[in-house]
Amino acid sequence: MAATDPAPHIPVLLGPILKAVAPVQGTWLDGTFGAGGYTRGFLEAGATRVIAVDRDPLAFEMAAPWAGEYGDRLVMQKGVFSRMDEYAQDLDGVVLDLGVSSMQLDLAERGFSFMRDGPLDMRMSQDGPSAADLVNEASEEELANIIFLYGEERASRRIARLLVKAREEAPIVRTAELSRLVESCLPRAKPGQSHPATRTFQALRIAVNDEYGELWGGLMAAERALKPGGQLAVVTFHSVEDRMVKRFLTARAGAGGNANRFAPEVAQAAPQGHHRRRRGAGRKPAQPQCQAARGHPHGCARRNNRRKGHRHAGDEGEKAMRSFVYVLTALGVIGLAFWAYRENYATQAVLNNTDRLHAQIRQAHARLAVLRAEWAYQNRPDRLRDLAEINFERLQLLPLNPDQFGQIDEVQYPIPKLLPITDPVDVSSMNAENDL
Repeated sequence: MAATDPAPHIPVLLGPILKAVAPVQGTWLDGTFGAGGYTRGFLEAGATRVIAVDRDPLAFEMAAPWAGEYGDRLVMQKGVFSRMDEYAQDLDGVVLDLGVSSMQLDLAERGFSFMRDGPLDMRMSQDGPSAADLVNEASEEELANIIFLYGEERASRRIARLLVKAREEAPIVRTAELSRLVESCLPRAKPGQSHPATRTFQALRIAVNDEYGELWGGLMAAERALKPGGQLAVVTFHSVEDRMVKRFLTARAGAGGNANRFAPEVAQAAPQGHHRRRRGAGRKPAQPQCQAARGHPHGCARRNNRRKGHRHAGDEGEKAMRSFVYVLTALGVIGLAFWAYRENYATQAVLNNTDRLHAQIRQAHARLAVLRAEWAYQNRPDRLRDLAEINFERLQLLPLNPDQFGQIDEVQYPIPKLLPITDPVDVSSMNAENDL
């Protein structure tokens, strides 16, 4: 599918990235080619050559109209950035722009967007199992774990339970259908909040394309492919990916430190690079505890003794007050925990009751549909005609004659009065005899 819009897509962070790695020179590898924004930016900023890597064939089809402008300075390589060290060595720099691109979201047939109805696909490489395969074949526990771990969705188990129930009736194969199911499980989004299905779609996309595995493999591949002094620039938008990148760079820069001062010291590997970070303002040097200590040590000692006397006098009261505060805090924490437990139990009970009511409503609708279908079937004119012909003699029906029909003007109007009853018959005794 070729691109129809010749205007290049410019990433929002292209300028800050170019500023951070300036001056741009030598050979760079763009591990997430996409619409070519970073590749074109680095070529125009001074890169001698850029190796553009992407696993989506659509990316290279879209780049065909303008790729020839750069000649042999642009090398397009189909693949994944976790194998970039197989495509090039001794690189001056590597840039990665993680996540899904706008060109994929804009195409409904790719199945990435919950805003546009299309097949539930989400495959960046356009091969292998799709998101529909995952949604319809994975177990409830697997779906819940994927949605929770990759999408950080707290209602993951509720969503997974509903998806499993829905696919028992019919496979889930459309993005609009999946979006509607997820939205029915969550509260309505407030103004300014993201769509309720955002986190679920993100989780499925990450799982289908193994984005976390590709990211970790890509970071290690970049380390192998970069030459000494090379630069690695990564743009992240998802919190989990952001933590992965920061921890990798921190570990490779030898700045991990010891998280627990009581834990034994762990031998640190030699730093493999430098992790650029924004540093805070430096701390002021500590001031002497006693300014008079410089010239009058005895005066300082006397002041210290007076302070010690005041401390001894107030120690007991401070300890009692501190103990009282601790007790109140502990009681408050216990009370809050008990209240939270009760509220959680009550909320879960309401949710379970709501699920049962929804199930009963669905069953009632199904029974009603069956009854309506049976009513329509039983009242078909052809069926009624066949029944009348079969049971004509048993029901003692009479055939219709043409003389039994007439015109409207032949009907007497007004209707003649009924003749008065002159010889009434008492039938009450007849009914009593029949009862006996």
